[in-house]
Amino acid sequence: MANINNRRSLLQRHRWKLLISLFSVTALCATGSIVMFLVKRWLYRQQLRISEDHFIREQMRRRFIQTQEDSLRTLCQLIPVFAIVLNKDELNIDELFNELKNKKRVTEESTNEENIEKSKAELWNELKSNSIVKIITITYTVSTFFLLTRLQLNMLARREYLESAVNMNVEKKKNDSKGQYSIMVLISRFWNNSNNQDNIINSTNENTITSSTGYSMESNNNSNKIAYINEQGYLSLSWWLLNNGYKTFKRLAHKYVAKEFETINPRDQLTLEEFSNHLSNVFQAINKDILISKEDSINIRDVILPSDNDLFTVLQQTLDQNELELLQEDDTVLRRLMHELTQCVQSSASNIVLENLVNESYQYIMNHIEEKVIAKNQKTSNVSAESSFQMALFAIVSKDTCRDMLADNTSNNSSDASNEYLQCLDRLEALDDLSSSVYSNFNV
Repeated sequence: MANINNRRSLLQRHRWKLLISLFSVTALCATGSIVMFLVKRWLYRQQLRISEDHFIREQMRRRFIQTQEDSLRTLCQLIPVFAIVLNKDELNIDELFNELKNKKRVTEESTNEENIEKSKAELWNELKSNSIVKIITITYTVSTFFLLTRLQLNMLARREYLESAVNMNVEKKKNDSKGQYSIMVLISRFWNNSNNQDNIINSTNENTITSSTGYSMESNNNSNKIAYINEQGYLSLSWWLLNNGYKTFKRLAHKYVAKEFETINPRDQLTLEEFSNHLSNVFQAINKDILISKEDSINIRDVILPSDNDLFTVLQQTLDQNELELLQEDDTVLRRLMHELTQCVQSSASNIVLENLVNESYQYIMNHIEEKVIAKNQKTSNVSAESSFQMALFAIVSKDTCRDMLADNTSNNSSDASNEYLQCLDRLEALDDLSSSVYSNFNV
């Protein structure tokens, strides 16, 4: 009995110490649990943020690749249209060649052999001149189309990404404002930690889905429609190059082809190297006129893009009346995109890329011509790159090269439907570098 009383007395004397110790241990355990939960939650959020950053970078990379593929597909669709435009613009050399082959040797009105041969010689000279003019016009126009299309689509892809990023940031701020939990809520969530993680994941997925649509359901539909029409008007600027700008290249080609090839008759013999030098001189002369700044040089911007006075004419040709009226209400996006595009077109980087595209085209043309010239003569004699050939043969293979450069393979269902010439230009590293700099330029 005395021992029991002593124990009770001891407990009574130290009960406060025991209670304080018990409370301290409980508080320490609770605090440690909360700290562990907060640390674990912070680490989870950091991991989630890293995953989101990785996902965004991967999405940007995939979108960039997709944009370049879209650019190539756009060119594939424009090529057949451009071929029709050239054929209607006095450069239907296939028709000229057929006329030459089917030329009547004798008619009831004329039996003089000299007159007949003169007429035939005129056709050969016209074929010689027009085939080279056409191959040069194709080179500069398609190269410029590549530059323009890459710039346009990469600007729009960047704009779409920025809009998605802004919407995602807005949603994240909303979620952060709702995430100010009290201590009791945090403690209760601690015991349901797995459920909390599922909620965070589900919430993140919902935010990603919402941001990927570009616009929330509450966005103003009319504003979205106007922005879309602005972008359509921006893409329709290629109409100018397709219908007017290329004529500048054709005029320059006529001018310098006449100077370089006028004294060469269709029957004259040329080696591949000699023909290559003459053609190279034409390219160099045109490059000086459009790529080197001087008083009498041609402004490449006016070749590629319409002036402010001509812009409305272009939009009339490419948009319907309702779209045109909406665009007249608000063309802010179009003007902003055009301003940036003009700066890019006039930059030294774009000039370098255009020059590289032309040089790559020249190499493609000469490889193609050499292959065809040798193939056409291989049946009759042993020939090589050092052999001489008639200028008439160079005219014929130039005509065939024009056809191959404008080959329409869009009917194929394969992803690799573009022709060899377009693939050659699409692989140019300088073009990809320029596209990347435009796509990642978020300071505009």
